[in-house]
Amino acid sequence: MKLSAADRSYLVDQRSIPIFFHQPAKLYTTFHCPATIEWVARPKNPHQLQDLLLFFDRYGWTWKKDWIVLGKGSNVLISDEGFECVVDLSDLHATIDVMDETDREIRLCVGAGVPNGKLLQYLRKKSCKGFGFSFGIPGTVGGGVRMNAGTPDGSFSQIATCVRAFDLHAEPIECPLDPSHFVYRDFLLGHSWVMYEAELCFPKSTLEEVEAEIEHAKQKRSRQPLTWPNFGSVFKNPEGDYAARLIEACGLKGSQQGDAQISQMHANFIINLGKATTTQAVALIQMAKATVKQKFGVELQAEVHGVGYVEDF
Repeated sequence: MKLSAADRSYLVDQRSIPIFFHQPAKLYTTFHCPATIEWVARPKNPHQLQDLLLFFDRYGWTWKKDWIVLGKGSNVLISDEGFECVVDLSDLHATIDVMDETDREIRLCVGAGVPNGKLLQYLRKKSCKGFGFSFGIPGTVGGGVRMNAGTPDGSFSQIATCVRAFDLHAEPIECPLDPSHFVYRDFLLGHSWVMYEAELCFPKSTLEEVEAEIEHAKQKRSRQPLTWPNFGSVFKNPEGDYAARLIEACGLKGSQQGDAQISQMHANFIINLGKATTTQAVALIQMAKATVKQKFGVELQAEVHGVGYVEDF
């Protein structure tokens, strides 16, 4: 489904939504996917986001088929054939507001477009702990909640207390949260919601404890190939084991398809050595899944999401 001149006039001229055409996907994905996105909408506030969702709903644009939502584009691979529309939330409501602050804790209202690194630095200055696990995790708060991003040291499920969103019919939603709403690397209620802000709660601490938390995460990240374009962890860790251990035990470190490589530093990362295509990355994903299944009988589940595919890998 294509955006007509009348559609463009409505969105840009009447609703003042910034729209950019024929955009390289590498600008919107951390793997630097080489595809082209036909048009990218960058709503600046919840009202513009709601206008976009009303437009999609009214004219039959289908979520995942015709349009998707991205923050910083980590955790996704866009098909080499390209995609029609991306709603880029990285400019959306990118503010951090204090809702309540005591000697013991701070409660924040954080826009979906706030980068994880910006929030971490804010909390560092406030001597608040509980977010150190996010050091080095690319992406935004909205994506972090949606994916329940985290590490063995912590995740968004432990800090998120409420989200505000729209459903796919542009109806507003406010949902109080607790850890029971989340599962490993997923927020099930959010599958058909577009979140624009979250309430997060963090305990007060000392600067020394906060720095120690960040340093611990930094040491762990030093074993990951973060200097190369990548989309984050390829697979979820199976219960009681690690995807990286299984892939390495299959002798797959360093395996390549074109410029896509299973990292020699960390086997649960696929890196772009220069001009890797999504097709090459997907071939490595499928090879790793099949080899681990054959050798260990373990069915790895991809953490990365495919855009422009019938289903995820």
